[in-house]
Amino acid sequence: MDTCGVRARKAVTLLGMILILLLALGSVLHAAEEEEKLTPLTNFAELGVEDLDRNYYALVVEWTQKGVLSNDVQVEVCYVDPRMAVALGVMNGEVNAENLAEFVEELALQYAQETPFVIKLSHDSNRDLLNLRDWTVTLKNNAGDEFEIGKIIGGQPELRTSYSRGNYYQASYEVAFPTAGYQFLSSSTKWMKIEFSRGGSRYELMWDFQAQVKEEDSNHFVAVVKVSFVVLPVLLGVGLLMTRPKRHILVDGFSAN
Repeated sequence: MDTCGVRARKAVTLLGMILILLLALGSVLHAAEEEEKLTPLTNFAELGVEDLDRNYYALVVEWTQKGVLSNDVQVEVCYVDPRMAVALGVMNGEVNAENLAEFVEELALQYAQETPFVIKLSHDSNRDLLNLRDWTVTLKNNAGDEFEIGKIIGGQPELRTSYSRGNYYQASYEVAFPTAGYQFLSSSTKWMKIEFSRGGSRYELMWDFQAQVKEEDSNHFVAVVKVSFVVLPVLLGVGLLMTRPKRHILVDGFSAN
């Protein structure tokens, strides 16, 4: 019986050590992960030659929000982050290492006057539903700033084809919200959103600059808990097998009694 007790204590100690190691491993892996926080560039002095090599299309994906308006009109809104503006300038042959400083200076002045976006409206069959001017479009942030759309360029519906949607009509607009001589986004901005309203209908798309980090922390915790629930029963079963008395011990004990 003493031998069984010793084995049981060893098994419990082993299980505890393994649990601690699992939790520690999860913490290490989480710390090693790079935080994928959506962060707008608000300090133009941070733009440098390394930004000349950024992938424009990857930035488009990163900064695009999608939704559905009334009458099944699909909407895509892309915030033109300054890093994206530099990447687009490189693609168009307008920006290089020699004129980057001058380009960034002009870019800072532009963003102090207006905040640029690209808005795409699409519908499977009705091109007449793609007029952005039929909507009141408003830009807001957590600081209470609110601006209605100013400049609107483009918007000619075009017939497009994709594997998932087949044929559909899409109208693309380059737009800007006049921001009264100061940059709309700052390092303290927690979120911004664009609101589409018409009649009694109201829709919004939001860029949350904090939620992604919180979601990542939550996913990490859930993952560790799930692993623990899967692994610990297995280890407990192994521990029970290790501490089960051997057959010859049971027989000897019975004979002795």
